[in-house]
Amino acid sequence: MATTEPKMPATRLVRGLSISAVTLGFLGLAFCWLPPLGIVLSAAGVLAGLVGCIVATRRRHSFQWSLGGLLLSVIALGLNFYLLPEGRHLLGMG
Repeated sequence: MATTEPKMPATRLVRGLSISAVTLGFLGLAFCWLPPLGIVLSAAGVLAGLVGCIVATRRRHSFQWSLGGLLLSVIALGLNFYLLPEGRHLLGMG
């Protein structure tokens, strides 16, 4: 008889991804003065926010925190690229 691991409840999964996205977005903003680290943190926040929104939508849960973390991470990512010297050329601003 094969045993299977119990699946994580959807509410805990969505909550964990949402909190991760918000936290990584804030850290991405906090480390915008150090663009390589800020970009990595913000990109991870975008990924966590996207996955959180998708999981919440498919399982019919509230995705407000995931969406907030996603938006915060996108803003942080944009700021990090803007402050990166080459980032201004990537965004077409210089």
